[in-house]
Amino acid sequence: MDGLDCSLLVKTWTNTNEDTRGITRVTVADRRGSLWVRIEGAGGDSPRDWGEAQVEAVYGAAPESRIPMSFNATFDLGSMRSHVQANVNQGLLVMVTFNSFTDDSGRADYFSREFFHEAAP
Repeated sequence: MDGLDCSLLVKTWTNTNEDTRGITRVTVADRRGSLWVRIEGAGGDSPRDWGEAQVEAVYGAAPESRIPMSFNATFDLGSMRSHVQANVNQGLLVMVTFNSFTDDSGRADYFSREFFHEAAP
């Protein structure tokens, strides 16, 4: 996070699509200078908690910028591995996931893109 003010990212984000079958909520937290992300996914009656992953890298808007624009992290969900990339665009968090199944189920790996706004306090 070298020199970046990550307060733009550190918050709870809610999916703009209330009927999503994917990610419903994203929480980014700063713990002693390291960013962590928690993801909750749609899951029937209650959200499916992906757990937390440490953000692997944070990227600025430009080489001289102090404003963070994006980050990436990886989640291992047992039967699926998800590489997450997110960026802030016009006040929204745009998150893409590259999802690979690791359970020999024969399911096709897939890509997803979803949009999040800041959650109400």
